[in-house]
Amino acid sequence: MIGNVSGFLKKLFSSVDFYFLSCIIAIGVFGLLAISGFSTEDARFFKQALWILVGVVVFIITSRIDFSFLQDTKAIIIIYIAINTVLGVTLLLGAAIKGSTAWLSFGSVSLQAADFAKLALLLLLAKYFSKRHIEIRHFRHIIVTFIYAIIPVGLILLQPDLGSALVLMGIWFLMVLSSGLSRRHLITMVILGIVTVSYAWIYQFEPYQKNRILDFANPLRDIQGSGWNVYQSQIAIGSGGLFGKGVGFGTQSRLNFLPEHETDFIFAAFAEEWGFVGVFILCVLIIIILLRILYISFSAHNNFATLVGVGVFAWFLIHVLVNMGMNLGLLPVTGIPLPFMSYGGSHFLAECLAVGIVASFAKRFSHARRHYKNEFLGLE
Repeated sequence: MIGNVSGFLKKLFSSVDFYFLSCIIAIGVFGLLAISGFSTEDARFFKQALWILVGVVVFIITSRIDFSFLQDTKAIIIIYIAINTVLGVTLLLGAAIKGSTAWLSFGSVSLQAADFAKLALLLLLAKYFSKRHIEIRHFRHIIVTFIYAIIPVGLILLQPDLGSALVLMGIWFLMVLSSGLSRRHLITMVILGIVTVSYAWIYQFEPYQKNRILDFANPLRDIQGSGWNVYQSQIAIGSGGLFGKGVGFGTQSRLNFLPEHETDFIFAAFAEEWGFVGVFILCVLIIIILLRILYISFSAHNNFATLVGVGVFAWFLIHVLVNMGMNLGLLPVTGIPLPFMSYGGSHFLAECLAVGIVASFAKRFSHARRHYKNEFLGLE
């Protein structure tokens, strides 16, 4: 019995990408400590620990699956339609939390469909661009992919969830850009972007969203009101010093001066307790994940896998830059979590699933390279 279990575990972990796995676990543990310190009395500690465990299992299993079926247009369309349907159902039946109807509740578990919409969109865009990489300079392809993106974006804005909507548009823009966008089309897109943002400011943005942007432009505009979070975040980061105050001893987060310290402002809570050294280690772990994604992407043997990797890279990069930027007061607050670190199961599962797919591509390409090498040497 023990031998069978040992053999199963050995087989399971034999081809796991330990670059991804070790970084995911380390960042997840950092987030867990920033949420609850060493206090196991906080229910969030056990809940997030469970999500980390489930996410790691999802990553390991996903990395062993052959995702070549995703190159089938029908499979991609089914995934895309399914996630948009779930977004629509969320608007009708979802639970309203903090003014946003963005979660579907299943007992004590709540899932946010917008997190999985990011993966569905980038898979669709990767499939579309991989078939038309030579023709992508034709503007009609940009319009078609924009329509693909705007459908989930519109559904998410109705929740409303501005942060996730902006991430989806960022993924679309970076994937279009990486697929060979001409300068003329780029200028046109920038103009369209300005028009879209202007329209959203007048007709779509809620008052609190406008306040966040105004607070970004003038940080001292309303410190006691809408600017409180960013102000406290900057205090927390600055007070961390070189080595931090120690796990569980962050005054801004533990005494609740810093709201949402377990989600939007977890970077500030972490920086206060771990200091510059901890932030440096965290950044190194994140950079390893990003570089690993790029390495696998550009080592791929087909355009689809390359573009999927580019999409996942864009997704994570946007999250990291925006989350850290708003914590530092360099960007407006948009409610975007820090990958693998912020409290919550939906984004953690979606991120593990995305990285697992990229790792799966690496495994398939590794096997293909080994086969061609052995065939060349006459070993097969």
